[in-house]
Amino acid sequence: MKTLTFFYALWCLVNFCNPIKLSSSFTKCNKKESNFDDCLSGAIKNAITQLDKPLKEHNLPSFEPLFLPFFLPKEDGIKRDLDYKFKNFIIFGHTTITDLKAKVSVAPKMKSLLIFGVFALIKFCSSLSLPPSFKKCDKRKADFDECLSVAIQSAIIQLDKPLEEYGLPSFEPFLMPNIPPKVGRKIDFYHRYKNFKIYGRTKISKTRANMDFHDKTLTLELLNPEVRYVFEYDTKGKMFLLPIDTSGAGSGTAYNVTYIYTFTFGEYTREDERYFQVIDTHLVMQPQDMTFHFDNLLEDKELNDGFSRLLSKNWKIVFEEINQLYVQIYGRMYSDVFNRFLRKVPITEIFDGLSK
Repeated sequence: MKTLTFFYALWCLVNFCNPIKLSSSFTKCNKKESNFDDCLSGAIKNAITQLDKPLKEHNLPSFEPLFLPFFLPKEDGIKRDLDYKFKNFIIFGHTTITDLKAKVSVAPKMKSLLIFGVFALIKFCSSLSLPPSFKKCDKRKADFDECLSVAIQSAIIQLDKPLEEYGLPSFEPFLMPNIPPKVGRKIDFYHRYKNFKIYGRTKISKTRANMDFHDKTLTLELLNPEVRYVFEYDTKGKMFLLPIDTSGAGSGTAYNVTYIYTFTFGEYTREDERYFQVIDTHLVMQPQDMTFHFDNLLEDKELNDGFSRLLSKNWKIVFEEINQLYVQIYGRMYSDVFNRFLRKVPITEIFDGLSK
């Protein structure tokens, strides 16, 4: 078990596929430099911390959680009184690293490299109490869902600034570093968004929450009067039969947006405390109106502004085009943020009326 996840990661890195370049967010070290081992240690730590989401191009899965479908009983010829098999083995925390040391040695008479001494000290931090400014609800009370709705809205409103101790970033803005390209069906070009900033998520006019402890699901409906998006874009393809290959700044505004989240939780025990972990997320986004503007999409400013107005007029078609990809990434990122909090706070600290 101690080496299983390391060799699983190593297998992912040394997978049998066509060669591709190192990810641009990874660090490359020069073996001729005297500080090579220090550089390598930092590079590996940096790479692993990025695996809180998958890198599909490099065949790397998300490590949050790392999922191992099953363990077979050990075959060592020893008869045991108890047969055991583990399945759906989910490991959390491998991307949170306090220290990592790496060293590469070239073995004599061998052309392969032996990597040894990669010891990651995973920080399974001590549990925290609920922030004093957060409201705690008692699941035994008849008004539990009403209390929970108020508590969640109050907590999100406070995220106009980060709560670093709890791993919670500021939601003003909420940053999505990259939305990968997708071929449009109705708009015939590739489009990729980066530095996607979302403003207005802490301005909530309505919240409705329902927690099902039996099925371990939380259904959460939020209404934001106005949500603004500011981003950079790259696009390539055809528009009006004309070739397009450009990049620039863009923005959008959604009005009276309803977000409906369904979070499904797994439960695990650490140091005799019970914790939830989001294992599945479903998100539905329902705006009442939207507007868009893209700078530099067309060379002629008048045509460019006219096209942005056309997009805004036909916002439902545009939204349908980007919704599937955008909402999937958006939901996953919110799950990641939620899980940072859940890893630190036991469920008995979040809710009253639960047994330890």
